[in-house]
Amino acid sequence: MDKKILRLTLVIAVSLFWGTDLHESNIQLKTNNYSLSYDFFIQNLQNTNYHLGIETTPVYFCNYDFPSVMINTDFNKNTPGAKEPSSEIKVKANSNINLAYRIGKIKPVNNQLLLVTMNYHQTKINNADYLLINTQDSKTAYGTFTIKAPSKKGLYEICAVVVTDPTKPNNFVPLENAYRFTLNVT
Repeated sequence: MDKKILRLTLVIAVSLFWGTDLHESNIQLKTNNYSLSYDFFIQNLQNTNYHLGIETTPVYFCNYDFPSVMINTDFNKNTPGAKEPSSEIKVKANSNINLAYRIGKIKPVNNQLLLVTMNYHQTKINNADYLLINTQDSKTAYGTFTIKAPSKKGLYEICAVVVTDPTKPNNFVPLENAYRFTLNVT
């Protein structure tokens, strides 16, 4: 009798948020870490790579080095740098929200996984759970994505985080996060 080998891969994302009752639009501290800390852990029990099952997202490579992540409404791919987002973006309920990202090569790896949260819950990006983005040395990857505004009016915090090289088993490591901003749904 043939035995099937079960390969178990454990993926855990731990999110710790402080100041969840605060909105960037009210306090305007302009920082990427005053209220959140992310860690990511992939442990592959076999000696093989974890496969995400998705293609990398097509990007435009800008000729400047920005070893971090930024999401905002700057849709000019030729902007010479990464601009901080506005503290608040006003949108209509149930509308599609277009955002731009800039991701540099954060560690000596070529793949970065972008996750976005809305009020500290992971939200769909282009109808997917995440985007897998290729990066290059001394360049910044630029692209756009769409998220859906909630149906209920109110203030929602938008946060983004990048997991470096998500296809390889990692130790428990801190992740790079973008400046957060408030989505004002009207």
